Amino acid sequence: MSRLARELYRYFATAQGWLWFGAITLFFGLVPIPIALLFSPIWEGAGDWFADFTHAALALYGRTCLYMRIGVEGCRAEGTRIVVANHQAWLDPLVLMGLERRLAGPVKRYMLRVPIFGAVPRLAGFFQSDVGELPSLGAVARCVATARARGGSLLFFPEGTRSRDGALGAFHRGAFRTAFDHCLAIQPVVIEGLDRVLPRKGPIVQTYGRQLVRVRYLAPIEPPFEIPGVLRRDIVRGLAERARDAIAEELETMRKSRAGPD
Repeated sequence: MSRLARELYRYFATAQGWLWFGAITLFFGLVPIPIALLFSPIWEGAGDWFADFTHAALALYGRTCLYMRIGVEGCRAEGTRIVVANHQAWLDPLVLMGLERRLAGPVKRYMLRVPIFGAVPRLAGFFQSDVGELPSLGAVARCVATARARGGSLLFFPEGTRSRDGALGAFHRGAFRTAFDHCLAIQPVVIEGLDRVLPRKGPIVQTYGRQLVRVRYLAPIEPPFEIPGVLRRDIVRGLAERARDAIAEELETMRKSRAGPD
């Protein structure tokens, strides 16, 4: 195929992705968000309904984008857990919310201020937590309690922000403190491929065709985490290092397998 045709496809796929995302956002502003806000005072299941609707919409988005196809690998742990993943593209949380029902967790303050879109994490049960700030312990506890009641899980990107160069960053420890304090399994997840499709440098798709984006679930780190004679902070640091090492090793393996033999 000619270079021109490939370039035209890239821009067409980009336009389709953004227009489709905009249409979903507009629809949410007109239908699901008003319904959830209107009925939540009198309908106990409004939050569950909204979380399920969001999951279904994002699953549909992931299946119909012209620039990616999502492949899920590995086995997911059962029950409420802490899902920790590498973060390289703005689509990472949307992809995972389309794969996992009733995800909640920390979200940055600016995301909550975005018109229409900012209402989605609020209604889905996310809580505010900016990099460098400790979230309210009460907000975290409420999020855990809601996740357990819904049969959902908590999503964390321990790097705190998207990688600038593709390399895995240092892990903050909030996810692992939460796992320790609430005795929740830690589910490491590797996302590989989105940084090639939609890198941080701009909004235009950089690949041709429906590129494979792999989401690989690694072996969970199960509680109990307490070790006699070892301080909480040291256990939490050890959990963060263990999860980061597992994700870093698997990410490198996945990248090498995509590149093929030397």
